[in-house]
Amino acid sequence: MLIFAAAPIDAQTPFRRGDIDGDGIVGTMGDAAAFQTGFLTGPWPCIAAADTNNDNILNIADAVGLWNFIVGDAPPLAPPGPENCGLDPDGLFIQCAAYDTCDVPTGLPATSDQVLRTPPRQVTIEETFTLPVFFDEYGFTPLMRTQAISFGICHDPLQLDLVGVELGIDSLTATFCSIQLLPEGWAAVLVDGAGFLGVGNELFVATYQPLGLGFTQAVFCDAPTTPPIWVSVGEAQSYTEYQGYRPHTLSPAIIVNPVPTFVRGDANGDALVDIADPVFILATLFSGGDRSGCEDSADANDDGLLDIADPIAVLNFLFAGGAVPLPAPAGCGVDPTDDPFGCEAETCP
Repeated sequence: MLIFAAAPIDAQTPFRRGDIDGDGIVGTMGDAAAFQTGFLTGPWPCIAAADTNNDNILNIADAVGLWNFIVGDAPPLAPPGPENCGLDPDGLFIQCAAYDTCDVPTGLPATSDQVLRTPPRQVTIEETFTLPVFFDEYGFTPLMRTQAISFGICHDPLQLDLVGVELGIDSLTATFCSIQLLPEGWAAVLVDGAGFLGVGNELFVATYQPLGLGFTQAVFCDAPTTPPIWVSVGEAQSYTEYQGYRPHTLSPAIIVNPVPTFVRGDANGDALVDIADPVFILATLFSGGDRSGCEDSADANDDGLLDIADPIAVLNFLFAGGAVPLPAPAGCGVDPTDDPFGCEAETCP
């Protein structure tokens, strides 16, 4: 813990409260990572900037104050604040010789060593789906590692409805985490002193409901919160170095298709209901044959199971005048019942 002494105001250097890494921007993950270097030995450009609550003591309350400010859960930072450069109103003497970004913020350098990404998705209009957010660290060294990550994910509210967001498996032990649901997306801040190592770190899992057909995306963005939650990562090397970056991002397409229509009983997908269909189902069940590309069609009695009753239902329809559930062979349609089956593609003629 550091305790500072007061000095004449003309001995001070102007600074931005909270800009711990000295890039001229408050609230990036470079600032969060700077705290990970330690309160006593971090090579900060201006220690006063790290005293976020201006109580003249550096301790964990300052780190918590910064994190809460970033996610909008705290009062504004103490004067001179994050927006303007100025002097400490208490007359605190702090040497800020390395702090030279008051007038011209340097911003975040881009990097391809750290990647935030989501996978592509192809879903139907009625299908609620999950979209995990992964982090890949390609620049990892035993000492320098990514310890702080923030981002927003924006979507078109006419195309997607955000149902919710949960922590991913690799974020369950994070030191600090915040998730904010927004009208057109969501935002997250994640800090973990142990760091995020290697590729495939699952950070969060979002759930969406499609609202419209066609192409859409959930893209990484600087979230329109107050203050903004930037797309940024912060690296720290214990007690010696830290750096904030804008990571590379990948937001592949989300393709929303209509619900495929099918004919009940057309298990082999040839647009006919004939003797070949019960033979196909029997081969699937008892001799290792291919599964139907439309299991709703193969579920001929629509009981939510694929078993011997299904080829019997087709045989009854073909040779004994039996009926099969909708959509019947006389026409195409969608499944009127809720069951675990679906169709990979249209099977109607």
